[in-house]
Amino acid sequence: MSMVELEDGRSFSLENYLQDNFNIYKKDVLKKDDDCMIIVDGIERGGKSTMANQIANFLDPTFAVEGLSRTVFTAEQLIDVVKNGEKGQAIIFDEAMGYLNSRQAMSRFNRSLIKVFSEMGFKNLFVIICIPSFFELDRYAAIHRSRALVHIFKNKQGKKGSYCFFNYHKKKDLYILGKKMYNYSKPAANFHGEFRKFFSIDKELYNAKKHQSIFLEHNPKSPQHERFKTGEITLLYIMKEHFGYTLKQLSKILEIMGRKIDLSSISHRIRVLKGSKEESILNTLGEAVREGGRGNVGDH
Repeated sequence: MSMVELEDGRSFSLENYLQDNFNIYKKDVLKKDDDCMIIVDGIERGGKSTMANQIANFLDPTFAVEGLSRTVFTAEQLIDVVKNGEKGQAIIFDEAMGYLNSRQAMSRFNRSLIKVFSEMGFKNLFVIICIPSFFELDRYAAIHRSRALVHIFKNKQGKKGSYCFFNYHKKKDLYILGKKMYNYSKPAANFHGEFRKFFSIDKELYNAKKHQSIFLEHNPKSPQHERFKTGEITLLYIMKEHFGYTLKQLSKILEIMGRKIDLSSISHRIRVLKGSKEESILNTLGEAVREGGRGNVGDH
């Protein structure tokens, strides 16, 4: 392993074989008018988010500071951030809380990737897709459009931090030979290795953005909820009352999401809801969201 130095003064170690391959991708994107999609998959809470974050920081020196705004959790967010991306930037799609746990959801995501491909090539971007299984991707994305697969797993002792790497050609054979049984053994990976626990984004802010993204994605449009002006008010209440976020944290999160709201306005909105007839509905929603996301801060 050798150290990767970040612009903000932090550093982390990354195995040299990975760095060698990623340096090739960097040269292609930055000097040859190319783009690069990397797939990171593996078991739940095995370290996919951590690996994806480290890859992004290696490929893009600005990610250490701007990473939260370019880590997304829904297909719509991915399309939007790719459209607004700048040359050489790294973007992470991080599947969270079962967002892709149905065939219908995965089908929608695969269709969304077609829009992403058309934009990322034009803008010379690095896009890292962090999902449960590479085999769930459509053939075009899995075989032809992605450059590499990093498969995350636990070792025989159940310890996190192991991976195997499949380059473009090996990845193609793996998809064809392994898809039926979701088998990662044939062909053999190019190399295996380990990675350490480094995550450049503040975990509280990361977790808050994840909850916000998935909650708004699944917020039912029933008559009960249409009485609120936006899902934003509901979310502010739930994050403060059920997850313990401070007004300052909520303001920062909203700013990252493109909404600048002062602390007094946030406080007023929450006070109005407390004691109102909507409060019981919000508390029910809050408990449901809390149960759905319990213990999930990515899968570091």
